[in-house]
Amino acid sequence: MLDQKELPEAVIKHKDSLEDLDLDISVMNFPNPDPVLEETYSQLSRIRTLAVHIAEFFKGAWSKGVEDCIKVVLDRIPQNIQVLKPRSHRFIESWVSSSNDVFLEPYLEGIIELLEEAGPQGRFSKLRVLDLSEAFVDDPIMFDIKRVKQLARSRGVKVLLHD
Repeated sequence: MLDQKELPEAVIKHKDSLEDLDLDISVMNFPNPDPVLEETYSQLSRIRTLAVHIAEFFKGAWSKGVEDCIKVVLDRIPQNIQVLKPRSHRFIESWVSSSNDVFLEPYLEGIIELLEEAGPQGRFSKLRVLDLSEAFVDDPIMFDIKRVKQLARSRGVKVLLHD
């Protein structure tokens, strides 16, 4: 079994040939995690499909009452990605239907930022599927979910959400 230092090294060894990577690993200390492969993903030149914990694409730590404490780091996402699946089982398990969830907001804002960079002229022009089915519920009440769906449609990206 690889530890948190060996895993990035093992992935980097295959950076020029790896096309699909699905790491279903639990992230310690979530919601204040230490990303496992944070700088590794952007080096994967041939990657098409990537499924990892959502925390891998964010920096910062959750702090009550502090705005902008968690931010997306788009540079961690490979530019040639076609299918991206950020996961967080904890989000779904603790889902509360409301128009706005303070805890989820920075993550949803990060997804929106990612989608703003998708489409033919964007940094992530090859992104075709954003699979959020293991992170976010298709909640018709939540404004940011509506925004994600609308933006994805306008950028030609198929979004999958948990039922």
